[in-house]
Amino acid sequence: MTREQAEALGRRALAAGWVWSWGAMYHEPDDWGRWEPPYGPSDKYHPDTWPDFRDAATCGILLEQVREAWGGIHCEPLHPSGWRALAGRGFVPGDTEPEALVAALEAAPKSALAKSPTDAPS
Repeated sequence: MTREQAEALGRRALAAGWVWSWGAMYHEPDDWGRWEPPYGPSDKYHPDTWPDFRDAATCGILLEQVREAWGGIHCEPLHPSGWRALAGRGFVPGDTEPEALVAALEAAPKSALAKSPTDAPS
């Protein structure tokens, strides 16, 4: 995934209700790092910040948010290429696993995405 593709995917996730969590990899125009409240990025204060799903830990956070939103999730590879995530009663496709998960987040009920971004990890 190119940087441009990663940024576009991160911005889609933000628009879908992505919630910043501890350890998520972020990018800003002149900076990058791991999110750690209260000093990390927030789309409220840093509109050019986006989560980078090329990072395995950030993908794990995305998977957890999709699971919380849907009450579970199943994501599987498709042959010959691509992925699909079971969201609700149907599948949403993606060229990569993070793309399928972002599509599932986009389709998720918005009331399920109300977690506070400063919640400490459990």
